[in-house]
Amino acid sequence: LRGDLGMEHNFPGRKGHKLTASLYGLYEGGAMEYFHTDLWNMQGKQVQGHRAWEDEYRFTGQINADYIYPFDNETGKLEAGYQLFSYTEDGDYIIDMFDPEQDVFVRRDELYNKYLFRRDVHALYALVSDSYKRFGYQLGLRGEYTYRKLGNNFEWAQNSRHRFDLFPSVHISYALNENSQIRAAYTRRITQPELFY
Repeated sequence: LRGDLGMEHNFPGRKGHKLTASLYGLYEGGAMEYFHTDLWNMQGKQVQGHRAWEDEYRFTGQINADYIYPFDNETGKLEAGYQLFSYTEDGDYIIDMFDPEQDVFVRRDELYNKYLFRRDVHALYALVSDSYKRFGYQLGLRGEYTYRKLGNNFEWAQNSRHRFDLFPSVHISYALNENSQIRAAYTRRITQPELFY
């Protein structure tokens, strides 16, 4: 199940002065994954194996709101905005292991795992850019608040984390002529760990 919604408002009196917003949501329910492995010896007798069922749902959501305000000089502008990105995955993991003594797969209840992963990232940003003669610049700052939760039926494996980060950026350019330009830039970024990690 997926939904998208967007809007744009252009303010009168100044070209490029606008506000945009969008909303996105994706729900994937009842996702079933099945894994099966078998290992036989040289005589054709099974000695190992496992069966695993993963029943889960996933939700991804994103909200964006962006504002652009052009300066009077028509070369510079202020950009600001907000973004929310949310991801949730909730699943049950059931495992059967092959028992060579009984020659059957046996349900391993001690390996049962009810797992929840959730990450919400709220971000605010502001960016100022302009140019003067041959020089151009862009200065930005983004603040991110991240909430991450790992849920589990084992208490020792449960974890939640709150984190705030600032991400500054600076871009400077100088035009040597109509066809050549020198640029220098600095940005700070991080990579969020994926669910697998």
